Amino acid sequence: MGQICGCQYDFEASDMLEWDGEKWLGTISYSLVDLPPPTGCVKRAVWMGHKDWTPGGEGIALKLDKPFEAGKTYQYSFTYARDGVGPDLPFTPLAYTNDKPSLTGAQSIGNFTPTFEWLTDTLSFTASSTQATHSWLIIKTFDSSGIILAPCRVESATISVNLPQDRTLCLGETLLLQAPQNDYYQYEWSTGAQTSSIVVTQSGTYEVEISLTQCPGSARDAVEVEFIDCTVVLEMPNFFSPNEDRFNPIFKPITSNYINRGWLQVFNRWGEKVFEGDLFEGWNGKANNRDAATGVYFWTIGYTDKNGTNHNQRGVLQLSR
Repeated sequence: MGQICGCQYDFEASDMLEWDGEKWLGTISYSLVDLPPPTGCVKRAVWMGHKDWTPGGEGIALKLDKPFEAGKTYQYSFTYARDGVGPDLPFTPLAYTNDKPSLTGAQSIGNFTPTFEWLTDTLSFTASSTQATHSWLIIKTFDSSGIILAPCRVESATISVNLPQDRTLCLGETLLLQAPQNDYYQYEWSTGAQTSSIVVTQSGTYEVEISLTQCPGSARDAVEVEFIDCTVVLEMPNFFSPNEDRFNPIFKPITSNYINRGWLQVFNRWGEKVFEGDLFEGWNGKANNRDAATGVYFWTIGYTDKNGTNHNQRGVLQLSR
């Protein structure tokens, strides 16, 4: 910033900083700036020195996209903390508006809440007719030194797990639920996990919330997962009694699982086909619209499971009346 404002000495300009994981880059060594940024928030900032560090104190001027509208209320939020050389006083950023990046002729709109620790505070004001020509917001410090973080935003935290609302899987399978990844995000899953992704092995509703620590707002999404038994099973009876006692009146599967569709053929002992039709509707014991004779019959089944795999099965049954 010193190069931009044409300052004679480095200490006369606010410092633009970036956190590299261990220290702030861009500081003057003897400014004693060493406060780590809050977890999950923006890692770029500006450090401003107090009035004895730079005569009159340091500040920053932010250019707005258009002038204020008289009578309209505006709000500005910043995350900041006291840090660096200077009196042991809380950091209190002062706010002004102007038609140029200067305090000459600037109009005060108040100050942010004093603090030693990281704090996100919002300053609200209603623009006057004088401010209708102002398109600069100026933040300044006077009595103490401190850091102001770059604006924290959560708009990009929209979550999309990329799964249907209801997801059905087979027992023994696993499902990876992945939330958007960002160095500034913090994650809170309904399982208690705090990672960007989790592996799911049990039925349930899984929800994740993304937030930015020390910054307003959050976003969340949820998905319901069900695990079912996908074992392919088909069991046919070996005895068939199509009479009025309602005991095995239809020849069809006793037990079936994970089968989409199937067909059934029944043959008598001479190899003549007496029935062909849907497996799950079954055979009612009639051949050519007449009751089939008691005795031994042979059957053949073809079916397709939910994975699209075809199966064939054969067996013998005893028809009794």
